[in-house]
Amino acid sequence: MLSFLPYMWLALTILLLLLGYWLSYEITFWLSVDAFVVMIVAFLGASLVVQLIVAAVLAVVLLLWARKLSFASLRPLRDTETIRANPADVIGRHGIVVISIDGGVKRGLVNLSGDKWVAAAEEGEKFAQGEEIEVASLRGQTVVVRRVSG
Repeated sequence: MLSFLPYMWLALTILLLLLGYWLSYEITFWLSVDAFVVMIVAFLGASLVVQLIVAAVLAVVLLLWARKLSFASLRPLRDTETIRANPADVIGRHGIVVISIDGGVKRGLVNLSGDKWVAAAEEGEKFAQGEEIEVASLRGQTVVVRRVSG
């Protein structure tokens, strides 16, 4: 009576693999592995209840294992120096002018530790390309620079 169940699990396996490929969701890969294992259990003649229990337990185990693998791959990022998320942290940092700045007239571009920032200067201040600067303040997404003191 339920002889179609193994083929249903096979169809679900293929559907989950395709969804995972198209949507780039890792979770669907693990659920397709789950459906494949349950398909084998179904071919061995297990009842629908046993198939559903195996599917549920295996899904939980595989998803917890996948979660552990995902966090393990992120560990090197957490162990390195803390990434600065607050833009105000650039105040006081030194950098190099990449595109010249003419205060009050033309904005330029500065390199701060490998990050490029749009830069402005106070009116009348000019900075040539290659000149060292210090970030004095922040106006929106633009850094306001000054000459390095001392």
